[in-house]
Amino acid sequence: MIIMMLKDKGKLGFDDLVEKYLNIPYKGITIRQLLTHTSGLPDYQAVMDSYWDKSKVANNNDIIAYLNKYAPLSQFEPGTKYEYSNTGYVLLASIAEKHQEKILLQYAGVDFQTTSNAKHRYQILI
Repeated sequence: MIIMMLKDKGKLGFDDLVEKYLNIPYKGITIRQLLTHTSGLPDYQAVMDSYWDKSKVANNNDIIAYLNKYAPLSQFEPGTKYEYSNTGYVLLASIAEKHQEKILLQYAGVDFQTTSNAKHRYQILI
């Protein structure tokens, strides 16, 4: 929903390439393909299960860093088929966060005035 709000405000377009907003090893994927589960992205969980220190909680930045570091192969060419993707949701949340963290916090019902100076970042799930 936040991605659609950002589109309505002219902050992004559904046909924008994800690489415009995030440094990922998968090129040619659009925001629309993330939204419709047609991106072909690999499942991030396999990478995290194999390499992440499970005594820590990974956030979206950690997941993207590990996708860049280990670059698991795509499942298929973007736009050629449908397959549900949690990785796509990680990227959508990260794109939304890059645009307007304040909107994310307000949309999630968090009082921005009390959290803007907090030492910890809030992980918002879309």
